[in-house]
Amino acid sequence: MEKFPALNTECFDQHIAERLHLQEPPRILILYGSVRERSYSRFVAEEAGRLLTAMGAEVKFFNPFWTAFCPFPA
Repeated sequence: MEKFPALNTECFDQHIAERLHLQEPPRILILYGSVRERSYSRFVAEEAGRLLTAMGAEVKFFNPFWTAFCPFPA
């Protein structure tokens, strides 16, 4: 598990996904958006993603502002 210095490990259940007895890990899409280079919403989204990944989830991120500049395949 990654280092989470501010996390109270007594309140954190790292094996929650295993106890759900799912065939696949839970898939979670995290939405955030900012045009700033050092975005606090991105930092919060990435930290939430790290926690969810540590709990066994499959996490993807979506930033609509960045995606607007990238062409989608036809």
